[in-house]
Amino acid sequence: MIVYKSDIRRHAPATGPDHGKAGKYMDSVERVEKIVSALEEAGFGPLMTEPREFGMEAVEAVHDARLIRHIRSSEDLEPGEAVYPYVFPYRDDFCSPRTDLHEAGYYCFDVGTVMQRGTFPAAKAAADSALEGAEVLLEGEEDRVFALSRPPGHHADREFYGGMCFFNNAAIGARRLAREGPVAVLDLDFHHGNGTQGIFYRDPEVLYVSIHGDPARHFPFLSGHPDEGGEGAGEGFNRNLPLPPGTNLEAYRVYLNRALERIGMFGPHALVVSLGFDTHRGDILGDARFESRDFQSLAGELRGLDWPLLVCLEGGYDLETIGSNAVHFARGLFR
Repeated sequence: MIVYKSDIRRHAPATGPDHGKAGKYMDSVERVEKIVSALEEAGFGPLMTEPREFGMEAVEAVHDARLIRHIRSSEDLEPGEAVYPYVFPYRDDFCSPRTDLHEAGYYCFDVGTVMQRGTFPAAKAAADSALEGAEVLLEGEEDRVFALSRPPGHHADREFYGGMCFFNNAAIGARRLAREGPVAVLDLDFHHGNGTQGIFYRDPEVLYVSIHGDPARHFPFLSGHPDEGGEGAGEGFNRNLPLPPGTNLEAYRVYLNRALERIGMFGPHALVVSLGFDTHRGDILGDARFESRDFQSLAGELRGLDWPLLVCLEGGYDLETIGSNAVHFARGLFR
């Protein structure tokens, strides 16, 4: 099953700051349009289904109510208006902005994430897509689901958003699945999922394992180091595997095998995968060296595992190859 809702296109900033310079917004609507078009052309249209519309309870189980309120306040914007965080108050009660739309710098940890009028419905649709995948796995209707969740989610923490992420789709799906037993999250996006790590850092019921570009060189810079192993009850349930530059699929498998070995020791009843296509050699935000066909091989390895799979779309910014990457991945996962 491939879960897709057209509302994810409603978040459509044209431009956004990138390393201090104005440019095209990296999480563009074109990303998902190219993926959907390529999947339909490759014959995957019959696998596509819309998610049910869920309440906010599952989002509230992962994110702070004040953060949700702030993101929802984007619906108050006029068409064409946008919110860019530019004041970052230290987090104290007396210096919190008193109006929702002025709180961007209080809740957003970077200057490259833009809110506009369609942001909340798009982010909710992305979360619903992940939840639909979790529900059908629990119902036993499917054992492999690919949620086209966009905006992406793995940089969004309980009280923060950023990295072009608003609600943490993979974490929302994992939290729902964890009500029925232990769950593992395998993050294969090129960038470390600081938000997912933060949400589950003290949680022994959800194991988080991430394979990503070295945070000494790559976003988000602030997390993803090997010595971050969890805290309190969650100590030992977080593992980071940074990659050297220029990693191709053959070298990547060494890290993947380590990740799967740790997940096997944990023994989850389901596996959530945060999937980024930014490990492709043409992606401008990474330095890995995957070819498009490598995503089919990667998906085949995931398909061969013993656990039901919920795959949530994260990054991938090379518009020339993202459609082909998605088709190859879907072939490995479903055919």
